[in-house]
Amino acid sequence: MVGSDALSGLGFLVGRWAGVGEWGGKPFACRTEVTLLLDRYLQIDVHAEQEGRADHDERVIFHAHGDHVVATLYPDRGDVQRFVVQEVEPARVYRLVFTPPSGSALSPQRWTIRRTEAGYEEVFEVAPGGGAFQPAVTCSYRPESEGAGA
Repeated sequence: MVGSDALSGLGFLVGRWAGVGEWGGKPFACRTEVTLLLDRYLQIDVHAEQEGRADHDERVIFHAHGDHVVATLYPDRGDVQRFVVQEVEPARVYRLVFTPPSGSALSPQRWTIRRTEAGYEEVFEVAPGGGAFQPAVTCSYRPESEGAGA
């Protein structure tokens, strides 16, 4: 159980997960491990593999900031990014929104996490040049550890 009310709906993510999906239009596999830290932070460690591409690792830390939630993404390469987390459907759908700072070369990004009966799905979208959002990564996850998804 997640101690912070703002984070409680994301508690179902705690555990180990295996996922498959598309990254740049090609199949890939992903593993995540989500842990609760100090009863107030959720840490997601991600490892993604795709044939012909270097493995990708990142850590995402979710934490309550006043009455809302933020997520900070620490990739193995590239810039650290801070997302504002929006609860779209309570305890089921969350949208993380990254708005690049003024003058940044980064594009706006949107990451949606949707709880499903079998686990969860995610869609990562980018809005090149500030235009319309386009899916860049989609993945469906199934629990690998007892209690994941509870």
